[in-house]
Amino acid sequence: MIKTISLSCLFFSLMSCNISSTKYDLGTIHSQNELNNILNLMQKNNIDVDIDSSFYYDELTPKGMFYNDVPIQKLVLHGLGITLHTDTINFSAKRLLETLENDKGFGNYKTDLWENHTFQWDNEQENLKLKLELAKGNHLANIGEKDNATLEITFNDSYKIPLANIYKQIKIEKNNPNYILKINSYGVYYQVYLNNLRIDNLYSWISINPYILDKGPISLKIKVFPTEGNTFSKEDSFKATLVNETTEEIVSSIATIVKKGGTTYLYPISLLFDKKSEQFEINFTPKLNSYPKAWSDGVDLRKDKKLKKKIIALYKKIGEFVLTKDEQGINDLFYTMLLEENQVIQNTDYKFFTENWVQWLTNFKNTYKYSISENFKINFNTTGKLIKTIPLDKESMLILTGKNFNSKHNYYLYQAQNSSELKIIRQ
Repeated sequence: MIKTISLSCLFFSLMSCNISSTKYDLGTIHSQNELNNILNLMQKNNIDVDIDSSFYYDELTPKGMFYNDVPIQKLVLHGLGITLHTDTINFSAKRLLETLENDKGFGNYKTDLWENHTFQWDNEQENLKLKLELAKGNHLANIGEKDNATLEITFNDSYKIPLANIYKQIKIEKNNPNYILKINSYGVYYQVYLNNLRIDNLYSWISINPYILDKGPISLKIKVFPTEGNTFSKEDSFKATLVNETTEEIVSSIATIVKKGGTTYLYPISLLFDKKSEQFEINFTPKLNSYPKAWSDGVDLRKDKKLKKKIIALYKKIGEFVLTKDEQGINDLFYTMLLEENQVIQNTDYKFFTENWVQWLTNFKNTYKYSISENFKINFNTTGKLIKTIPLDKESMLILTGKNFNSKHNYYLYQAQNSSELKIIRQ
C-alpha cells in the first residue's frame, strides 16, 4: 500500500513567488514525514505562499533542490509519491545514476520497448525507479551532458503491529535446507501426507519444512486419483520431485516415465496402472538446522468431548475480532503461526508480511458479517495433537462477507498442555 501526500497549497501562488537560496536536499526523503518536512521548509522560505487546504500540491520548481548534490529541476507530487526530474545540463542524469549506485548498489535493470533504461531499488521504506532518456544513442556508455533522468519515489506504509514486522525476527541460518515437493501432473488430482498428516496443496509446489518437527525419518505419501471417470485415461500423467532448493539437490523423484530413443517422456498412468487410484511414497531424513516447536507440546485431542465446541469458538473469535477491528487480537492469534512457518523457510521478504497485514486491514474494512461451518469432520494427525477440519456445509470453516467481498479461512489447530483453548499453528 502506498502513502499519498496530504500537504497542500496554492500551486499558482507558489510558482510566482520568490524563492530563497536555501538548499533543499531531497536525498534525505525516505518517508512521507520526511517529505512533509522538506515541503514545510519550502513554504517557510516563500513569503508569498498562501496555504489553502482545499488545494493539492502538483508540481514544484523552486531553486535549490538537490538529490545528494545532484541538481533537481522539478518535483512532481502525485498519488503514488513523488517524481524528481533532473535538468539536461552538467551530466545530471549520469550523476544521479552514479549517486544511486554508490548508495544502493546496481539495482534491477531493464529496458522498455522505446529503449529507455530503467533501474529499480526497493526496501521497506521506499521504492525507487530511475528512468534515463538518452538524447544520443541507446547505450548507457553514451550517457552525456544533455541527457535527462526522472527518479520516482514511492513511500511504503509502515505498521507497528508485530504481525507486519516478523521479517525482522527471522534468523538466517547458513545452508539451511528448504524442502519443496514439486508436482507435474495432467488429468489427475492428488493428496499429500507427511507422516500421515494431510498437507493442503493449492499450488504445484508444496513447502515441507513447516511440517517437520524433529530429525526422525519422514514419510511423504502421495495419493493420485483421476479427475474424470473411474480410472485413469491414456492422457493422464503424474510426476513428483522432492528438491532441496537451498542446494538445488534432488532428494527423490517419482515419475511415470519411459525412455524412447534417448528422450524421456511423461508416461500415461493408465498404461502402467489401469486403476482407480495410485499411491506413491518418498522416505527421507531431513537435516534442518533447527526445528519448530509447533504442536509438539500439544495434547491428544481425539478423546476431547468438547472439541467441536472449541473449534467453533475459535473461528467465532476470529470473526468477532474482524468485526470489531481488533488488530491486537488478530496479531495474538496468528503471530506464532506466521513466525514459525517463515522461520523454517527463512523468509525475510518484508513485502510478504506487509501484504498479509494489509489483507487483514482489508478484512476489517469490508466485512459486515461472518459465517461458521457447524457441520464438519475432524482430521487428526497420527499423534492426535494436530487437527484440521473439513466443512461439509460451507466452502470453508469461516467466511468473512461484505459487499462484493468474501474471505475464506481454515487452519490447522492444536491445544497446548497448559491451555484449555485451541490455537492456530499452520495454514
